[in-house]
Amino acid sequence: MLGSGYIYLRSKAREYVAAQQPAEVNPLIATAEIGKEYEVKSLKANGDEDTLTMRLVSAELRKEVIIKGQPATAKNDKAFAVFNLEVDNEDAESEYLKPVNLFRLVGEDGKKYAADIHSDVIEVQPISTKVTRIGFVVKESDRQLQLLVGELEGDKDTVDVQFN
Repeated sequence: MLGSGYIYLRSKAREYVAAQQPAEVNPLIATAEIGKEYEVKSLKANGDEDTLTMRLVSAELRKEVIIKGQPATAKNDKAFAVFNLEVDNEDAESEYLKPVNLFRLVGEDGKKYAADIHSDVIEVQPISTKVTRIGFVVKESDRQLQLLVGELEGDKDTVDVQFN
């Protein structure tokens, strides 16, 4: 009898733990590996310019994302193209960067679109790597995207993104 009571309690404990878990968020539609690296301008706290190494690691096509701690769902035939970034700071002081100014999505119409989802200015702590993301609203059926990467005024690298 003791054994069946133990199984019942374990079963109820699992149900409780499962009920405490958040609902599935960020349903993934497709992914793409990118693996590009760039030297980008940054600012130190005193206003001096410097450079940081930024990696465009990968991209994800998602129906939902988290914005300011809240889930956001793309409506109808739309999705979010989310680009995963890593920024390295080798210096002994914080540096600041505005990734939204470094990326433009090229639309089917040839227009260049700024990111819809971004962190504005990011602080990269001393001797560390900052992980961040930027995102664009696209068609859920889009499997090929073209991204321009570079300073606002200057040459841009064209990155063709192919989602699986």
